[in-house]
Amino acid sequence: MSVSIVIVSDDAGSRGVHAHMLRTAGHAVIARDDACGLIELVRAERPALLVLDFVIAGEDGLSLCERIKADPDCASTRVVMLAEPTTQAAALRAKRAGAFRAVSKPVQSSALLGCARGAAPSKQSLVLRMLRSLGA
Repeated sequence: MSVSIVIVSDDAGSRGVHAHMLRTAGHAVIARDDACGLIELVRAERPALLVLDFVIAGEDGLSLCERIKADPDCASTRVVMLAEPTTQAAALRAKRAGAFRAVSKPVQSSALLGCARGAAPSKQSLVLRMLRSLGA
């Protein structure tokens, strides 16, 4: 199942490779090189998955993750943090910030595609959303 994904990384090469890999797998991807206006973008686009670097052009990715998870309009978005390399301490900090998972750089395609599959809504949740929209 295709999901919408936002990737935020100031590393143009990695961002391009990740976006291409996910698009090739059939996902809709928005790739950004900075976090300017990120919360507004997440509110507007409602991506199923947000892929964030730990550090984005001087920004703290963990703080961004915390702000996104604290926003009621964004809280349901799964966040994957990219770290170089991901240690147990980094993974724990990402979890505490609200991230679904921390992934080590260089990112293995199977890890990122697995995160996208995990972010896809289940058939049951799709039916529930449809029923709610109908007022049932």
